Amino acid sequence: MVGRSPQRGMVGRFYVVGVSDETAYPRAEVGGFVMGMFVSYADCGDAWVEAPDGSVGTLIWETGEFPYFEVSIEPGESQWGTYAVQLPLPLTTDAEAAAYLAALLPALRPRWAEWARDRERCSD
Repeated sequence: MVGRSPQRGMVGRFYVVGVSDETAYPRAEVGGFVMGMFVSYADCGDAWVEAPDGSVGTLIWETGEFPYFEVSIEPGESQWGTYAVQLPLPLTTDAEAAAYLAALLPALRPRWAEWARDRERCSD
């Protein structure tokens, strides 16, 4: 990544260091959820997913033949979990990231919603 200016910012409670928009890791928004990368290689990486309320979950993702979705770190006070996932979809462009996120939303959305409900009940 020679000649690319770093870009830094907060996503939820995470400080993200990426690269400028012209050469950024894949990023997508689907159904009010935004996905971006901490680290991205050709077929694996670490990503964050920001929910519509601004809270964050994280992914340890892979591209591979056999899909899986596993809890890696249970939801906690500051985030709605870390999930190890694999789909037979590439994840190297924004369009591919949108397809990957769309495929994960049926599993991610209810986990976020449950975390948000539990957090709301605890704050009452």
